[in-house]
Amino acid sequence: MTFVDLPAGDVEKLNQILSTVGSEWAEQLDAQGKPGTEILEAFRSALKRN
Repeated sequence: MTFVDLPAGDVEKLNQILSTVGSEWAEQLDAQGKPGTEILEAFRSALKRN
């Protein structure tokens, strides 16, 4: 495997594209009566602590 550094502009574009993935996932779970938003918030909170 070879790692590459993406140009800053590409990183920003990728971050924009992926920024809604978690929220969409949580909304789908919420619609099924599952705690998607609660789980997503707990996940994001755990990432901030580390």
